[in-house]
Amino acid sequence: MTNESNIDVPLAHGVPPCGDLLVALSDYISGEAAAELCQQIEAHLAECENCRVIVDTVRRTVTLCREITPPAVPTEVRRRLYQVLDLNTYLVE
Repeated sequence: MTNESNIDVPLAHGVPPCGDLLVALSDYISGEAAAELCQQIEAHLAECENCRVIVDTVRRTVTLCREITPPAVPTEVRRRLYQVLDLNTYLVE
């Protein structure tokens, strides 16, 4: 079985093992995984409390990150950061 990202997900009794669930987790949460893979992941989640906790935690984290407005970075701090990272060509003041 291959998901949308062309990652092989070996199946045990038609259900991906925990480690393979983590490989496909990003596509699953973002809704980009193939329908068949989603069904297999959901079957695994129905039986594995640890993975349910992981999926729920990642979903909540993604939601929080999308809702948070990043703080404004002071101009001088931004300038020094770009200089340290050698990104001066991208610095727009």
